[in-house]
Amino acid sequence: MVNDLYENRVKISVIMPLYNAERYLEESLESVLRQTFSDFELICINDGSTDNTANILESYLEQDSRIKVLSNEERFGAAFSRNKGMSVAKGKYLSFLDGDDIFDPSMLELAFENAERYQSDIEMFSAKHVPSDKIHQLLYMPHSDEYINRYCNRTFTLKDSNSYESLIWSLEAWNKLFRREFVFSNGIEFQNLSCCNDVYFVYMLLLLAERLHVVNDNRIMVYVRDHSEVSRISYHRDPRCVYYAMERIGTELQQRGAEAYLWCCFYWCIAYSIIGEVCQCRDSEQARTFCKFMKNEGIQNLISLGGEFYKSVDAYVKELFGNFLTKSYESEWYRKENVLKFFLTQNQDLVEGLFKSYQDSGKKIGIWGAGLNGQILIHFCNEHKIILDAVIDCDKGKQNTIFEGYKISSFEEGINQVQVIVVASQYIYEDVKNTIELSGGTIEAIDINQVLQIS
Repeated sequence: MVNDLYENRVKISVIMPLYNAERYLEESLESVLRQTFSDFELICINDGSTDNTANILESYLEQDSRIKVLSNEERFGAAFSRNKGMSVAKGKYLSFLDGDDIFDPSMLELAFENAERYQSDIEMFSAKHVPSDKIHQLLYMPHSDEYINRYCNRTFTLKDSNSYESLIWSLEAWNKLFRREFVFSNGIEFQNLSCCNDVYFVYMLLLLAERLHVVNDNRIMVYVRDHSEVSRISYHRDPRCVYYAMERIGTELQQRGAEAYLWCCFYWCIAYSIIGEVCQCRDSEQARTFCKFMKNEGIQNLISLGGEFYKSVDAYVKELFGNFLTKSYESEWYRKENVLKFFLTQNQDLVEGLFKSYQDSGKKIGIWGAGLNGQILIHFCNEHKIILDAVIDCDKGKQNTIFEGYKISSFEEGINQVQVIVVASQYIYEDVKNTIELSGGTIEAIDINQVLQIS
């Protein structure tokens, strides 16, 4: 049994809501219990599970006194469970993990050391969605020197950057360590929604934080398991939940008398959060209904929350809102809009200069990725008359198809055509590098997201 003397001085409370989590629960629990940092409590909330979750928790409860188990008589949802866990948490900091995801072994130690050193309200670190067969692989997400200087070598607030730069911070709770006093003093809890229930919690705290900080480490600290089972809640996301989250944030900004800058950040968040939900929705009829709702009342309701502050919002955001009001769901305009596209537009000279520098030195350059990000990057190159020597994708379904004049090649076909590959998605960058190294190739790989400081 772990010594129980830490009871009143525990440093971190890890809060884990659980519903029918038996399949991966032991992996998740072990990833917490095997941390290099030991001064924590693990609060598990069994949310009315009908499988073997309760028995697994009971067996671990007998082995380690750092574990505490709370139970809901019936299923109330992840938000209720997280709030219940917070209500009994004793830690100086709060951390959140789902019952099918895992922490890197040093996550708590690194997050705590940095939070203490910088006295941060929120300490942030890298996370990645991965399939089950890669969840125990050590992965990396490098940051540029400029990114490290801006976000890792000092604390910052959202006010320290252009309002659109707030888009680079994710709205999930599991890649952040929250100072408990900061959360409680501001009265922020998780919103009771079927999905997006952490959006209000995370974004309000990001807006309110006076000391944000990012851990300076290339390792992925949280591995989030990707699922394809149709039985999962995430498979049947209700896109209107993101509207309810934004509505609550806007209402609270009103009540707190927020200044113009925070409203500008908020409207950037609205635009891309709504677009993201439409793109993720697997039910086309549900997505169509959501777009109709946003056109008929949702957009105007959110605009009205800002009152006079909406006048100072960036024209690009207003254009996106206008698209919801004037363009149809069937036109699929929203699939051509994402954060990468905007950052490419904002940094046009930088990106053109990058491609030109390689081409001027005689190096052939290609793009890896023909998904949404890849298509946006290819379109940007065509718009700005940047000639590519290859477009590569490992998805056999995309290979040999044509996009904007380029035939999509396999890596085996494209390896001899280029000396430089620009990777369109930060989440596959390390995989691309590993593929090149295993092939014995000397191709240079560049993460366009790192160049644009989106990572």
